[in-house]
Amino acid sequence: MDKESVEKKIKRMIKEKLSLNLELEQIPSNENVVERFNLNSIDVLELLIGIETEFNIEIEDEDLNAELVESLSNLANYVMKKINRDNLPIS
Repeated sequence: MDKESVEKKIKRMIKEKLSLNLELEQIPSNENVVERFNLNSIDVLELLIGIETEFNIEIEDEDLNAELVESLSNLANYVMKKINRDNLPIS
């Protein structure tokens, strides 16, 4: 899975959760989505839980910070790192 696919899935999650009447392309990747869509802490928590479920990853407590949820790009980068790290072969 590539970063673009991850971003698209996260955008779809945001669109469905917020019932946005937008095309996925209208949801910015590098803009602060929390501010843009006025997400509250519950919205962010639900998004992160959805990401964990969708990508079968665990977001570590020490990784939870404002920078992580600042943009879709940051979230997608994090997911990609977790997917790649979790799928490394055991030597």
